[in-house]
Amino acid sequence: MNKRPSWIVILSVVFVGLLGVLGLVNLLSESYDYDDPEMVHVENWLTYSSQVPREGYMVLYHYSESCSFCQQIQDDILGFAASNPNDIPVLLADVNDPDLRGSEQFSPVQISGTPTVTVYLDGTIIDQKVGSDPILELIDDLNAGTYTP
Repeated sequence: MNKRPSWIVILSVVFVGLLGVLGLVNLLSESYDYDDPEMVHVENWLTYSSQVPREGYMVLYHYSESCSFCQQIQDDILGFAASNPNDIPVLLADVNDPDLRGSEQFSPVQISGTPTVTVYLDGTIIDQKVGSDPILELIDDLNAGTYTP
């Protein structure tokens, strides 16, 4: 008597194996959230200037959680904020935060949409990138130490 597993059993084993591999990959890949305690947010524009370092680079990232492009690059920009080889500080500014939209406050940075990254050097704005592709290129250059404004 020859007992061979049926094709349903074989497919079930393969399916469970694939689910296991996908689950493991998901666990091993770092995912970040805007509310992560490691992330530094602009709390208000009145005290914002005290957060801008007077030496070296700094990045200000304007985002909206409802922006599809912001969602696409969320892990990239937040991963860069959490850990980058040159220890460049990254500040996050949620364009929908009511504390940043108050009538007595104003943003020192003009933006045309989200996502937007503004680059500072020695406390002065030197560059601004709008859109996911230019921002990802900027992050790659900053990581590699090849960024030039």
